[in-house]
Amino acid sequence: MTDEKPSLRAYIERYAAGEIPRDEALAAIAAWDFDVVWYYTAEQPIQDNSMAVINQARSLGKLSNDDLGEILAKVARRRGGPTDRRPSLRAYIERYAAGEIPRDEALATIGAWDFEEEWFDPTHMAPTHQDNHLGVVNQARGLGRLTPEDIEEIRVLLQRRGF
Repeated sequence: MTDEKPSLRAYIERYAAGEIPRDEALAAIAAWDFDVVWYYTAEQPIQDNSMAVINQARSLGKLSNDDLGEILAKVARRRGGPTDRRPSLRAYIERYAAGEIPRDEALATIGAWDFEEEWFDPTHMAPTHQDNHLGVVNQARGLGRLTPEDIEEIRVLLQRRGF
């Protein structure tokens, strides 16, 4: 018996080959135990079980735009979607930058944030379509909302969490 996770890429290949019915496949893909990709370069292959595999499958014609839309809608419902009123990291950092939140409290909160996986979407040049992934912290630094010192303290907190 192996502890290895099944491959999302291989599952999508089986769906594209007609081995798995559409409704079953899209439900299974939406419920997949996705790996989180924290750092990725163009030279590295996309991890087999990350959300990026879904976008790649769409680019390769293995999933249609309708398939992708249905999968993402199911993922959003499973995660609570936009109606779950989850706090926005982007808005939180903006409040900190405006002086509404003390520095120690803000950095501790950001360092303990429940980050989401960043979804690659070629239609978005900046990470503005998601509010709760690690790229928002980087973007805030670029916009001057977080200082280099803030970033360093957040980095230390994230390292302690195993990031």
